[in-house]
Amino acid sequence: DSWSGVSDVDNEFRNKLNDNESLYPVYRSLNESERDTYVRLCTAIMNHDESVNIGVYDSDNNREKVIEWIDHYFREIVYEQPDFFWIDPYKYDVRTIDSSREYGLSLNLYYLIDEASADSKKSIYEQKIKEIVDNAQLKQDLFEKVLYVHDYIAMNTVYDNDLADNDVYTGLGISAYGCLIDGQTICSGYTLAFTAVMQELGIECGAEFNNYDDDFSVLTGHVWNYCQLDGEYYYFDVTWDDTEFDSDDYRGHMDYSYNYFAINEEEMKKVDLLYTSCEYTPDCNGTKYNYFVYNNLNFAEYDFEAIKESAI
Repeated sequence: DSWSGVSDVDNEFRNKLNDNESLYPVYRSLNESERDTYVRLCTAIMNHDESVNIGVYDSDNNREKVIEWIDHYFREIVYEQPDFFWIDPYKYDVRTIDSSREYGLSLNLYYLIDEASADSKKSIYEQKIKEIVDNAQLKQDLFEKVLYVHDYIAMNTVYDNDLADNDVYTGLGISAYGCLIDGQTICSGYTLAFTAVMQELGIECGAEFNNYDDDFSVLTGHVWNYCQLDGEYYYFDVTWDDTEFDSDDYRGHMDYSYNYFAINEEEMKKVDLLYTSCEYTPDCNGTKYNYFVYNNLNFAEYDFEAIKESAI
């Protein structure tokens, strides 16, 4: 194997990232060398490559630092590019080869479906994104646009409880495609779909992860969104707002709620989700676009004892 260079990159894709940095918080947080690796990974995923050459290093120690970086950022990069619905965001193999004084590094990539299947599904997926965006753009203000996207996803998706209960997953159930086209997914699909539409609307949107075990996986943790609206950041969890589950045991009394629509960090901590936080995630302290605040539906104060006595 030759390690004289690294994999080709898609300069058009690089230019897209550079021209729209505000939409890609992970990419925006990286230095130039790290951005090169980001683009190299994405180029390989776009091409459905089985492996990608990351680089050649002058010491094993320097190579180990890059491996640590990949272990930290691989999932975050894939979540920032939800349109690559065919990639497995949780699985890759590190491959190292030493030649003379050079220390080479590559990754083996894994896909949820094969290349032919992915190619056949791209146009369906892209058309669905366009449909949602076009309808959202008809709304008069920012709140209504985001509300439309939230409601569309919640109304047209059911939580796949069987997938969540399995020890393994296969197919597109964890992807934006599984959410928007198949209408059945788990938290990863809700999050990726919301990100995909927000990006097309020109709204910064990212993913936040919670680890219930030492190592996050799609079946042992939870993932949700944050968005920047008019200069302030908010959390969105469409998964938990969708109360209709694909199981009679989990059937809700309504199709969806707004309990996690544009909430802040203080509110998110009340449900014990913020055990961990990605370092690039901004402080989510906005209040204006919270569903209940925006619609004047929140209580300014609450007297539990008075309510209790009035009910007797």
